[in-house]
Amino acid sequence: MEGVFPHEVFQIFGIPIRDTVLHTWILMGAFILLAYLFNRYSRLRPRAWQMPFEAVVEFAVKLVEDMIGPHAERYLPLIGTLVLFIASASVLGIFPALGSPTRDINTTFALAVVVFFAVHYYGIQEHGAGGYLKHLMEPNVIVFVLNIIGQFSRTLSLTVRLFGNIIASEMIVAVIFVLVPAGAAIPLQLLGMFTALLQAYVFTVLTCTYIRSAVESSSSNGNTDKTQLTSLEKE
Repeated sequence: MEGVFPHEVFQIFGIPIRDTVLHTWILMGAFILLAYLFNRYSRLRPRAWQMPFEAVVEFAVKLVEDMIGPHAERYLPLIGTLVLFIASASVLGIFPALGSPTRDINTTFALAVVVFFAVHYYGIQEHGAGGYLKHLMEPNVIVFVLNIIGQFSRTLSLTVRLFGNIIASEMIVAVIFVLVPAGAAIPLQLLGMFTALLQAYVFTVLTCTYIRSAVESSSSNGNTDKTQLTSLEKE
């Protein structure tokens, strides 16, 4: 059970490095290696190992287009990175001696903060600073105050939802491994993998919805977004 929770593995210049940070670095190294291989071999004939990654890219493009609308290429770097990192980080725990970086609340908080600033960046880019402020204040100042509270509350919600689901899944698997033979926990591990991928999807869809609410100026679209947010945030 102790291995489920983040713990210090070594220090760099007196700065403690947790296992979740180390595993994040490993994941980043894997992404860099894959990017290098794609860049080197994508000009040649397609290979079988490229197909799953191309499917992820196509999924991210379609998701952005469906959720935000045109100009999907503007948001694809952020959304694609979130999909790849959260999905990969959340299932990393199924490998021996590794753990999911997203079981550390600092990791999920960092992801939520990135989304927080990205939403406002795209909103200001779309409307300008003054126009975006006016957009937040529609239809009155009271709504502006509620919007500001909502900006921080949804950041907290993104943080806790992803962290809670991943840590709960790993704790359940750890308990089952103690109580029953190792083979009996495999179906539960598969269920945990499905939960991790589902949470990555929910996190990404919520991010798309937040960005759309920032770049849209129509009040009717805003009402639709609020309905979508309510249904998604209950998951």
